[in-house]
Amino acid sequence: MSTDFFHKLRERYNYGLAHDAEDRKEAQEDLRFASGDQWDEGVKRARRKQKRPVLTEDRLTPSINQVVNDGRQNKPSILTVPMDDGTPETAEYFQGRIRHIEYECDADEAYDTARRQQITSARGWLRVTTKYGKKRKDGTREQEVSIEPIQNQFSVVWDPDAKRYDKADAKWMFVVRRMSREAYVSEFGETSAIRQFDGEGINPAPGWFGLGADGRDVQVADYYEREEDEDGESSVKIYCTNGAENLDETDWIGSTIPVIPVFGEEYTDENGQRRTRSLVRGAKDPQRLVNLYVSNIAEQISQIPKNPFRVPVGGIAGREGEWATINEVARAVVQYNQFDSNGRELAPPQRENAEPPIQALVQGYLQAVDAVKASMGIFDAALGARSNETSGLAINARKKESDATNFHFADNEARSRKRLGRILLEILPILDGTEPARKPVRSEDGKVTLTPINQPYAHPKTGQPVMHDM
Repeated sequence: MSTDFFHKLRERYNYGLAHDAEDRKEAQEDLRFASGDQWDEGVKRARRKQKRPVLTEDRLTPSINQVVNDGRQNKPSILTVPMDDGTPETAEYFQGRIRHIEYECDADEAYDTARRQQITSARGWLRVTTKYGKKRKDGTREQEVSIEPIQNQFSVVWDPDAKRYDKADAKWMFVVRRMSREAYVSEFGETSAIRQFDGEGINPAPGWFGLGADGRDVQVADYYEREEDEDGESSVKIYCTNGAENLDETDWIGSTIPVIPVFGEEYTDENGQRRTRSLVRGAKDPQRLVNLYVSNIAEQISQIPKNPFRVPVGGIAGREGEWATINEVARAVVQYNQFDSNGRELAPPQRENAEPPIQALVQGYLQAVDAVKASMGIFDAALGARSNETSGLAINARKKESDATNFHFADNEARSRKRLGRILLEILPILDGTEPARKPVRSEDGKVTLTPINQPYAHPKTGQPVMHDM
């Protein structure tokens, strides 16, 4: 490959990162916050220096799990329907074939990973790949479809000029990973770029080599590039690259890049740029207030028995040690000096009683908790907790209200699943081939049967002759 190719590749990568920088930063902050890192670092450091409580009462995780697990219970499924010269029987075959692929490659892991990423950071991803299956008795192996999770949602950098939600119109996309030098050499060997970096100290691709605290990490990417010919036909190549050289190159059998986003709420900012918003975005400030109130309440409670005593001069002379531990040691009798050295009567020690403002703090805490619920659109009834609703109808109405508030997450996931279905419908006929064969399909109840393709056979339900022509 020419140096121009890699120059363009790195320019595209930097362009995609720059265009996504602000949205990416907010998404990363959302993810850290949802993971429990909910205190500003400066505030936390200052409070700990003063030995003040820094507590976190996580009110977000139950609501996050509510939305994520609703998706697990009510998964959008890929529905195939016949068009043009298609038949209902062949549409049924494809649906069963896709269902079997999802089961065999554990697609649930990809779906669940992307859904949680969508809720906590407004961006999740999954991708379609092919791999060779187990050897048959005759020594041959077939290519199989796999739906895989992308564990790091921030490893994807996409073409900012792609306008569609599902990025089906993207001309390029990166899925990157950072590797130690040792892992890189183990997988790819001593390539020329790594030798140049080690031996001559020249960085062949700044931002790709010399990463990490010790400067020895390397970034490797799966770089997808889609091109159109004169007839408007698209083709996709996948390059495994370190930004300076190709480590592998393959042709994808489909016409679009098989990396699928699962975005959160989408909106357009004042600059006309499409942005995303997670479930936790609006709940962060109320949650910070919850943590502040909880910490301050704990601080007030810890100080209740430590209010000082007001003692006249000489009132505890000779008994200082006894009074120094009065808050730590329970004593039935504590003595003091009734008269000073001149015989004048002294007032007894009196504790400085100050009523801590716990009631006001609790009221503020409860308001902050309600603000967290309101910002996420999830209330006690939706979480299964006791609330003001007493009748079944009222409880179900509040649950329905919560579901409607966050329906855009499920709806966006359904859009992503639709895109996945289109990819599978495009590549399955290519993989299954045009020769007579029998392919596994799975029914809704989990029963697997081998269905003939590219040859006529009697449909098991109707007995009519059917042929699935790939």
